[in-house]
Amino acid sequence: MAEQKKFFEVFPGFECPGNLKELFEQVIVTEATLVRSEKTLKLKIESKVLIAKQYIYDMEDMLSDFVFQSNMRVKLIEYYDLSVQYDISKLTDVYKDSLLFELQAESSVLYRLVKGAEWFIDGNIITLTLDDTFLAKNRSQDIKKYLEQVYKIRFHYDIQVGFDFTEEQKDSIRKANEHKLHLEVQQIMQQVQHNHMEEETEEKKQKASNKQEKAKEEKKENNTIKEKKPKEGNWNRSAYGRTKVADPEVIYGRNVEGNEIAISDITEGIGDVVVRGQVFMMEEMELRNGEKMLITFAITDFTDSISGKIFVTKEDWAILKNEFKKKQFYKVKGVPAYDTFSREVTLNSITGIKPIPDYTTKRMDNALEKRVELHLHTTYSDNDSVVDVGKVISRAKEWGHPAMAITDHGVAQAFPVANHCIKKDDPFKIIYGVEGYFVDDLKDFVQRPKGQSLDDSYVVFDIETTGLTPKFCKIIEIGAVKIEQGEIVAEFSHFINPEIPIPYNITKLTSITDDMVVNEPTIETILPAFLDFVGDSVLVAHNAGFDTSFIRKFAKDMGLKVENSVVDTMTLGHILCPELGKY
Repeated sequence: MAEQKKFFEVFPGFECPGNLKELFEQVIVTEATLVRSEKTLKLKIESKVLIAKQYIYDMEDMLSDFVFQSNMRVKLIEYYDLSVQYDISKLTDVYKDSLLFELQAESSVLYRLVKGAEWFIDGNIITLTLDDTFLAKNRSQDIKKYLEQVYKIRFHYDIQVGFDFTEEQKDSIRKANEHKLHLEVQQIMQQVQHNHMEEETEEKKQKASNKQEKAKEEKKENNTIKEKKPKEGNWNRSAYGRTKVADPEVIYGRNVEGNEIAISDITEGIGDVVVRGQVFMMEEMELRNGEKMLITFAITDFTDSISGKIFVTKEDWAILKNEFKKKQFYKVKGVPAYDTFSREVTLNSITGIKPIPDYTTKRMDNALEKRVELHLHTTYSDNDSVVDVGKVISRAKEWGHPAMAITDHGVAQAFPVANHCIKKDDPFKIIYGVEGYFVDDLKDFVQRPKGQSLDDSYVVFDIETTGLTPKFCKIIEIGAVKIEQGEIVAEFSHFINPEIPIPYNITKLTSITDDMVVNEPTIETILPAFLDFVGDSVLVAHNAGFDTSFIRKFAKDMGLKVENSVVDTMTLGHILCPELGKY
């Protein structure tokens, strides 16, 4: 790409959800490279604001569908030019979740190690505290390489990553290891029992086969095999007609021999593959000649899913459909190929389908100490849950949980349903709760009144902040006017350096950027000046509880008192204009 372009100029006509559109409007595409060997279009992008890795992946998926609509992919390689408000510590606080999200997609082992680590940052040195295990020590260099490259290439920070390996808390770990060992022993015993049953089944099959061969010899059948209508449950067919099948359990085709492959690893052009899994979709369609049927199905091995199709006569399908059904498990052998109709890789030229037992294991809670769910929403919480209360109680009891709390918001309809799920002597306990709504209808629009009149001095003010909570967020601007006898007599307006990066959504809302505040005084300078400006005047603000909560919090931190009377114009609007929907 010869020149840099804005992101959406590169893809005219491309539409995406509003939150993504806002984030990528300021993104610049610096380079585009089509790597045919990897079937990937790589785009280098630059951004002045952080974009969570999940949003990067979402944009990659949507662009891949928009640009190619095939098995080609779009890969975004992001670079950042962040404001000076960021340092390594502040960047890590904001971007740590994205690092974990990226690691989870790349390596589940590294993800688990880093997720459980404690992070300590001193200048450009990041120290991770890991458990003193062989796995942690063996993979620590991979973690070091990943973090140092991300900070260097993506953010232009030269960091050093080190590790502290601590002994695990011996008592709790010992108990957990004993519990894990107990579970492993149980699994081994179950597997031994399963193998023994399989051996017995195989022995019975062999005896039955020998018996059949002997019967054939005794009958001395002629070499000419007469066509007979196949019996249900003993029917085999290849993709190209009837044939002798080596495996009597194959219900379609010749065989399913070959190495199994996970569906998630299937790519076009790898040749014959064998997959195993559960069929979860099946459709039948009569072809135009009226003699044959097209059977389309989808199978999943729980790593991914893939569809396939077979062609059979009506007569054959009437028999096969009794053995090839949804929700059943099968081995399928075929050739992966790109289907231009469905626009995805599918299994074609299927040469074998064979029923197999359900190989999945039922999910259980094997934790040593069972959890108690204290915040369950059911289908009675409007637009906030799809959980049937009876099913979730049944699952909690099955997993050995001792209790569960229902906390639907604003309703109690789940209570009688839950009560009927518990028998009289059942040790399982239902905790009946609710998310209630509190409306302060006694709030006055004047707080701390001292008998002032409208002709007395009052200060109308507004603030901008980095967020909604005084405990965690900062003030970035204070603007105010002082009014006496109905006339403006003084003004106060200052930006404030919050000493942290301003979130992108706040910049979009207020138009205040890091560059506008980075050289301004901090709150320790501006707030005392603002309180001197106010003096004993009445404070007036719209939704005054929000603005004054920040003022009081930071004043308290500096040992200053704020005891002024406060007038809330939003509450005043509620009283004077009750017919309005918004204030």
